[in-house]
Amino acid sequence: MENKVRTMTTTAKKISERQFQRMIMIEMFSAASLVLPSVVAKQSGRSGLAPLLFGSALALFLAAYYLWAGQHFLVPYGERIWQEDHLWTGKIYTILYCIRFFLHGLFLMVLFSSLIKEVLLPNQSTGLILFPMLLLVFYATRSNLSKRARTLELLFPYIFIPLFLVLILALFQIDWISLPGQLWREREGAASVALSSYCVLLTYSALEFVLFLYPVTEKKKGKEDSFLLSIPCFLIIFLNVWIYVITIGMFGTVRTGKKLWSALYIMQNVRLPGHFLERLDILFLAFWIFSIFALFSGYLFYSEDFISRWGNKKGKDHTPVYGLAFLIATFFFCIWKEDPGEILPFFSFYMRWIDLPLSLLLPGLLCIKKKRKKGEILCLCFLCTLLFSGCQSRVDLEDKNYVLVLGLDKGEKENLIVTYSMANINQPTGEGEGGDEEKGKSVSYEVSSFSQAEQMDARSDEKVLDYGHLKAIIFSEELIKDHRLWRQIKKELEHKSNLAGTVYVFSTNQSGQKCISLEKEMNTSLGDYLDKMMSNHQKDGKKGYTLGKLLKDEAEGEKAPSFPRLLIQNQRIILEDNR
Repeated sequence: MENKVRTMTTTAKKISERQFQRMIMIEMFSAASLVLPSVVAKQSGRSGLAPLLFGSALALFLAAYYLWAGQHFLVPYGERIWQEDHLWTGKIYTILYCIRFFLHGLFLMVLFSSLIKEVLLPNQSTGLILFPMLLLVFYATRSNLSKRARTLELLFPYIFIPLFLVLILALFQIDWISLPGQLWREREGAASVALSSYCVLLTYSALEFVLFLYPVTEKKKGKEDSFLLSIPCFLIIFLNVWIYVITIGMFGTVRTGKKLWSALYIMQNVRLPGHFLERLDILFLAFWIFSIFALFSGYLFYSEDFISRWGNKKGKDHTPVYGLAFLIATFFFCIWKEDPGEILPFFSFYMRWIDLPLSLLLPGLLCIKKKRKKGEILCLCFLCTLLFSGCQSRVDLEDKNYVLVLGLDKGEKENLIVTYSMANINQPTGEGEGGDEEKGKSVSYEVSSFSQAEQMDARSDEKVLDYGHLKAIIFSEELIKDHRLWRQIKKELEHKSNLAGTVYVFSTNQSGQKCISLEKEMNTSLGDYLDKMMSNHQKDGKKGYTLGKLLKDEAEGEKAPSFPRLLIQNQRIILEDNR
């Protein structure tokens, strides 16, 4: 009877092969796919494809090594380190792994909080962003491995199927003509290629989780173990190469290397027919929120499991003391160091010369296997996502000014005149019909910089500016000819993460302010008019020019083609035929 109970307990800790594959894919793809394009672009510039492929091939050898090490023992990893004859061996391993996983968790949370603050909640404090996330991680690590496996298995198709669809749509936004020169132009020495490939290998560090998952995976008889891990590895490598090519094709190597999570912004350059979604980057953001959540909770649980076996190699129920200390230390560190760029040099050095060598050496010495682990719950992840879209800084629809057209002109007293054409949200309800109310409103500010115009608007209007539905930006030719002011404007637009790369840009022989003032003569808003005009005229050979294309051409030093030019004739706005 006692043996039967022990067998049932052991079975309850097992996961299926499909669960193993899907857990590895989600955890391996999370942070790696987010930062990999930027890492490759910084290291290799316009010859990044070769190091990317070579580094990905090294990742296959790394996966094979972890799989080989995991096959040598019949007990979980955490239990194995305490089976040595000397107690100090288990203590040393426990301390090393707790330090390593804590450092990984710190960088993940700094990356996470900075990303959310820039893209989703720019006016929110780091503490309020982190607190619900860490609270949910703590709660999630109270469950068990089987629940974590079922959660990730359930969520898998809802993550990767939409991801494939969006990446297919992104292929239509790539500059295919200049892409080959961005991927394989400059020649590098063997040492440079080797270093870049090694940096690519570091992004696959989550493969170490194979050591913890493989021993508790129920393998089918007659099925090769190599087949168990080869499918997720090849699929993730394929997706990473795909994302890298799309990111370089949209932004070029210079812009890709500037932002650590530049891959996220490829969704801002994807346009869906019928404008079903204006901000597709939210889809990617929701996936990465969950992925980083899953990966961080894994680091915490594995650390807790090591600690729980201290003095009791069979393990025991996890006490909350270590988990609370882990999360509290992470919380205060992320408040202290909010910018991931400040800790990236240290973390890169640590990963290259300390962490990866240790991850190879420690299992090699023991030829280990895996331990018990705790995970998280699907509903908690979605709750986490909802919390970040709400919280204190929630703004109702009627409390926002939706900018449809942005006019930028050269000023007289100050450098710049910024004109906003904003939607009238009352019109769809019929409140503006039959009266003197305009379709929208416009406001202008003469300022020294674009950011100052936003500050002035915040002081003079109770509503918040929202660029999520921006259709077009109109530059005056006088502004474009002023090289100093033109460089300043492009630099400011480059750092505006809430401006989608699909926004059309135009030049005008008069001023953006004048064009916006003629909106009252139209039957529709100027934003919709320009957007539909460019969509319709593309069939006639007139190619639209977007903000993303403009910034990419400028960053790469390529001569930008002439903007689509707007002319004002008889109080009407027309598109100049420059064919």
